[in-house]
Amino acid sequence: LAHPLTFLGTSLLTLLFVGIFIGYLKINFPLLLNSNRKLFLIVTILILTMVLSKATEFFLLNSKSSMVEFFRYPLVVPLAAILISSLIGPGLATFATGFLAIVSTLALTFDWQGFLILNIVASLVAILSIHTLRRRKEIFVVCLKAWLCGIAAILALHLYNNQVEFWPMITDVVSAGCFMLLTAGLVVGFLPLLETGFRIMTDVSLMEYMDPNYDLLRRLTIEAPWTYQHSVVVGNLAE
Repeated sequence: LAHPLTFLGTSLLTLLFVGIFIGYLKINFPLLLNSNRKLFLIVTILILTMVLSKATEFFLLNSKSSMVEFFRYPLVVPLAAILISSLIGPGLATFATGFLAIVSTLALTFDWQGFLILNIVASLVAILSIHTLRRRKEIFVVCLKAWLCGIAAILALHLYNNQVEFWPMITDVVSAGCFMLLTAGLVVGFLPLLETGFRIMTDVSLMEYMDPNYDLLRRLTIEAPWTYQHSVVVGNLAE
């Protein structure tokens, strides 16, 4: 168990960062603060990420096979970064990434340097890549890009610490790959639930509705083909 003073210091720092986060929302996203639905969505994603982070920490520290030595830098922040970027926007997701990375570093018992750097790098790369997302399966491509950039960060960390052993570096790379694969699976699972539960329409949903094989569009092309063609032309003009 943590020392009471350590726990108190961590709690005060967390409250400080929460206050800064609220201030950031007030200045840059004032309309969002007036939407209880979106505020609850953000809180849900942040709490979900922290719960999964603590569950990961508990599992690794209490495993009999010393898995914490293999999974030294769990990538837990990219999940929140991708969800917030998809459901709300990249601006808020970028700030939330820094907020979660710092708070997770304070709350978890992993090596703070590598944990903080890898989570920030992977999350920012995912946010930069998410704007090209058109299909849910492309989330795996986004996580692949984040993992590749994470490999570069892992190499830089090992060189910075004068640790150029082969196997520790390989285990860190494989560990990062496992977490990014898990992140992709969780995003694919959670994203439709959050879209439906909070009535959020994302670019991915809109692109899926544009698929000519979508049931309603297929029925429209069969029963009223000229109406379908007219709608497509008007849509192109509006765009």
